[in-house]
Amino acid sequence: MKWMNPIPLWAMCHLVLLAACAGAGKSAPAKADDGFARIAILNFANRTGSADFQYLSESLGDATREAMHRKFEFHAVQAAPGGPPEKTEADLLDELGKAGADVAILGSFEKSAPVPQKGKTTKADGIIVSGKIYAVKQRKVIAEYSRSTVVDARIFTAISAIAEEAVSSIQAYLRKVNENEVQVTSASGKQALTLRRLKLRIFVPPMF
Repeated sequence: MKWMNPIPLWAMCHLVLLAACAGAGKSAPAKADDGFARIAILNFANRTGSADFQYLSESLGDATREAMHRKFEFHAVQAAPGGPPEKTEADLLDELGKAGADVAILGSFEKSAPVPQKGKTTKADGIIVSGKIYAVKQRKVIAEYSRSTVVDARIFTAISAIAEEAVSSIQAYLRKVNENEVQVTSASGKQALTLRRLKLRIFVPPMF
């Protein structure tokens, strides 16, 4: 029986160095119990009855996700982007609760009265965009917002402004629950959205 030659010390050191370099660029996964809220932000439901407006569903969802990530530090829940317009908010909350979400931003948009255009005989389509911010486990609306806009060349500027409504609504809620002190994470420089700040930590009585 032949014995394999032992790995030379220099080769062993080289392998260890390679393994260390491979892991250097990877950030450690966030701990589930670090206190940051788990937030799901779905695409907005198209309740206009027309597929012509479907592009707004993802555009509003993406803009809201980007606005929230620019301002806050939280765990994003990778859930399905949204359901059909007929799916109820209760159904969505059930699904998001199973996915582990603490907070959900659910939005929708519907048609409003056509809007006259300056210098034109035709009218532009109008929509009303609404958003609700839910505490998922408590099935409670903690903030909501609504804005009317015109679907014309300025729609994407309007979408960015509507996305900021979600950020403003969260900030207004924090002031409402007396969380006026801005907590900034040292790593990202963003405001920390924790369960404690949102007053969403559920008390579990001790077992005797």
